[in-house]
Amino acid sequence: MISIFVEKITPRLIYTYNLIFKQLLGINYQFVTTVEQYKQCNTFKLCYRKQKVNAELFLYADSLLFTQGTSRISLECGSYNGLPTLFINKSNDSCLPFDLFAASFYLVTRYEEYNSPSVDQHQRFQAHNSFAFKNKFLHRPVINLWANQFKKILAKQFPDLKFKTPSFKFVPSYDIDHAWAFKNKGVIRNSLQLARSLVSLNFSKTRLIANVLRNKTDDPFYSFSHLEALFKSNSVAPLFFFLLGQYGKYDKNVSIKSEKFKFLIQHIAKQFKVGIHPSYRAHLNPQRLKSEQQTLQQLLEHPITLSRQHFLRLKLPETYELLIDAGITDDYTMGYAAQPGFRASIAHPFPWYDLVNETATNLTVHPFQFMDVTLRVYLKQSTEQAKITIQQLIDETIAVDGQLISLWHNSSLSDYDGWDGWRAVHDYIFEYVAKHLKTSA
Repeated sequence: MISIFVEKITPRLIYTYNLIFKQLLGINYQFVTTVEQYKQCNTFKLCYRKQKVNAELFLYADSLLFTQGTSRISLECGSYNGLPTLFINKSNDSCLPFDLFAASFYLVTRYEEYNSPSVDQHQRFQAHNSFAFKNKFLHRPVINLWANQFKKILAKQFPDLKFKTPSFKFVPSYDIDHAWAFKNKGVIRNSLQLARSLVSLNFSKTRLIANVLRNKTDDPFYSFSHLEALFKSNSVAPLFFFLLGQYGKYDKNVSIKSEKFKFLIQHIAKQFKVGIHPSYRAHLNPQRLKSEQQTLQQLLEHPITLSRQHFLRLKLPETYELLIDAGITDDYTMGYAAQPGFRASIAHPFPWYDLVNETATNLTVHPFQFMDVTLRVYLKQSTEQAKITIQQLIDETIAVDGQLISLWHNSSLSDYDGWDGWRAVHDYIFEYVAKHLKTSA
């Protein structure tokens, strides 16, 4: 137990200390607000204020955790023990030259996204506008790294203090935007695909479509048998997010009316966790979101509480407010489409803090580190370059005993439509994680 001497207790303060102390370091704490209470404490003591007061250990406190609102903050990036820092202080008494709690709160709540008018064509906050990208630390889970630095300070100051930190976890996840490339899409859609391939003189595609529809060859996007075998050999628990939205410009999965599609979803759900992949048009549309969620719930006959937004469309706070209203408890959208890395600067799941209502919520946010489309389409990396990027992010996550979440699509395991060789990249993730864990055991 550590007693924390603060000027006042706020929801922001409680949220951030729960995140750093309880979740990442496994330490119990209590706040005290008067000198008399602080003196009477028979525990380890930390003073978190602007001025040192009878402290065994003092950390200079910025005002961020004691204010409200999302007014724009002008920040500079500093450095401490090779790590980037925010909310820098020049106090000679402070055990750190920056306020790690204010910095952690700013990054994990995505404070800057509430103040950025710049979005892309899909109304998404852009990676290159983030403080982490601009200051070249998007690829590092700095909140975890700061917590580990603080742990060393605490251990030196309080040798009898006991820590209980999380362990590494690997969660492969899959967005099922196109369960099949050609099968089960109906006569009209298949006829149009055949017509387009003939008009463009793409006779190899014409033959492929014809052979798939006549059951002479497998549909290229149907990679589920391969995945099932891979999971069994690696003993991991994957997640599948199914797109059920009506056909549209960005929603082109097989219709949920298809009996084969229903069977596939039920087959996967019998073995693994399944969540909803709200359609492009369901974003910020509560009626569509709930309709798609209810369709999946009725099919599987149990509540659906996991979600990831199609096209990673995430607008704060509106997206998360709608998910909470729909009964979603865990969301896996926290990551960028155009860049890999740690969007929230942390390698662990965390409760979403609603900056508008100034309260911690029951929605757990699970950040992912990299996506197949990011590597091949946005960054135009080769398969070998992608392996290097993936290795670096896995190393960063394992180093802090974080939760590694990969985002893949069944369609990118197909060796079709530009994905030649990417199944090997996907499978390499499992090999690299297993090798790392064996080495560190």
